[in-house]
Amino acid sequence: MARNRDPFASALRTLRERAIAGVFSPGKPIIILDEAQSLGLSTTPVREALAWLGGEGLIDRAPAGGYAGLRLDPVGLAGRYRLRLHCLEKGLEGTAPGIGAAPRADPTRLFRHIIAGAADPALMAVYDRVQATIERFAETEARLLGDMPEALEAVARLMDGGQEAAAAEKLRDFHGRRISAAPLLTEAEQAQAGAG
Repeated sequence: MARNRDPFASALRTLRERAIAGVFSPGKPIIILDEAQSLGLSTTPVREALAWLGGEGLIDRAPAGGYAGLRLDPVGLAGRYRLRLHCLEKGLEGTAPGIGAAPRADPTRLFRHIIAGAADPALMAVYDRVQATIERFAETEARLLGDMPEALEAVARLMDGGQEAAAAEKLRDFHGRRISAAPLLTEAEQAQAGAG
């Protein structure tokens, strides 16, 4: 078996993917030894990667030491939706003409398209950071709110027609529903974590 030349980078990449996907249950301890064994690494690069992810806000520092899955309460989730909306509005304002057709139905691709259109690395960095903390709610949003394909299609259609102001209004509606539903979304996540 080939030796991993950069165990920290490997641990960071895999653990970041798990955190974004919501693999770590909110508030539940992340057992460093278990993660190290599952990755085939020693505990040192795993501990370093978890510290890095804690700094990025993708996991929480546990009260008794160590790390835990990121727990978002309704206020925290609503705040992140507001920040994502702000980034998307700024992205629409700065979108260069002729950026090309907007992707349909997939929020990750559509939102990335909007942010990329502004060609602003700082905006992209803020967007990526907030999106990473709420991406795990997308499936629950789709299930509980049921508006995703139609709402995103409307935004993309307006963008394709050069109607950025109207697209921004649709994005405000889209995010407004999520902000209002933040208590329901966090409750659904807690229930799923409790069942798992």
